[in-house]
Amino acid sequence: MPAIQVLVPSSLRFGRRPFLDRARRYALGGLAAGAAAGAFGVRDRAFGAAVAAQTPSNQPRDITPPTITKLRENLYSIGGADAEHRSSWTGGSNLVFVTRNHGVVLVDTKNPGWGRHMQTLIRSVTDKPVTTIVITHTHYDHTASNIEFPDTVDFVAHVNCVRSMSQASCNRTTGCEYFQGENARYLPKITFRDRHTLFEGDDRVDLYYFGPAHTDGDAIVHIPSLNAMHPGDIYPGRYSPFIDTINGGSGVGYDTVLTQMVKTFANVDIMLPAHRDTPEPWARLQEYAAWWTSFVGYVRDGQKAGRSPQELADEYRLPPEFPGVGLNTLGAPTRLHINTGVIFDEVKGS
Repeated sequence: MPAIQVLVPSSLRFGRRPFLDRARRYALGGLAAGAAAGAFGVRDRAFGAAVAAQTPSNQPRDITPPTITKLRENLYSIGGADAEHRSSWTGGSNLVFVTRNHGVVLVDTKNPGWGRHMQTLIRSVTDKPVTTIVITHTHYDHTASNIEFPDTVDFVAHVNCVRSMSQASCNRTTGCEYFQGENARYLPKITFRDRHTLFEGDDRVDLYYFGPAHTDGDAIVHIPSLNAMHPGDIYPGRYSPFIDTINGGSGVGYDTVLTQMVKTFANVDIMLPAHRDTPEPWARLQEYAAWWTSFVGYVRDGQKAGRSPQELADEYRLPPEFPGVGLNTLGAPTRLHINTGVIFDEVKGS
């Protein structure tokens, strides 16, 4: 096991030994548990070199395979996205858009080993080939199975996402190890900075970038003809987000991005969170954006008042107008504490 380094916001360097022990347990638990380790900021610089010649992985035998669900005519989802259910977690959720004239557009792949299964699911609903895969961000639970698709597929992503995926070495969550050597051909070749449109008419797919949030390369995918959206991990579900500062994520930026999403889209009929198996109403994202704005304001006001980030996190209580938002208060430090520290450092330096 290579040495690991725990990255904690500078304002939150407390209680590190229990956190380190927990992070080591996650890292030792394999790739699925590695996602949780990455979510707590565990870094493993040597891991990429160990699998530079990555080949398509075998489908995990101890995980229940995901299924495909019809959402609308020509629109499907692939589940297995909820990481809280380890026996069925296969990576982030996926939208499958069967276009009229341009084959199948797929949003994200999954953990290693699931690419062939995903193609089998897609063939069960259409005889059209997967021609385009849009990657929402760099993390391996959204990208690792790229290498199991034909290399004739057009992979599309934000330029910052491709930069992270293209590194020679990285932490395990970033996922660059899957794209070393010959596997660099599975890196996205179609990139964009602010906005990009694929195809036209009812086949149109719009990609948006509103700034750093979960990472600094988060793509938002919108299909106008169906008013359907995949927000990537910007909206994983109703719980405290993972702000990947190693890959340019930002707590204050998260507020900007969520606010811009609410302004840009008056309503969305189908929104599939990145780590939920079923769509959620657009009102959930609107509520989530309002909660995060209030949370950033809480930390900013506390910093100005001379409070410490630990005090702010310890004393935070979910406002009654935002019921049902999970604060991720397990572990040490908790996701709530980590995010408080990230925002605290950003507003302190601004």
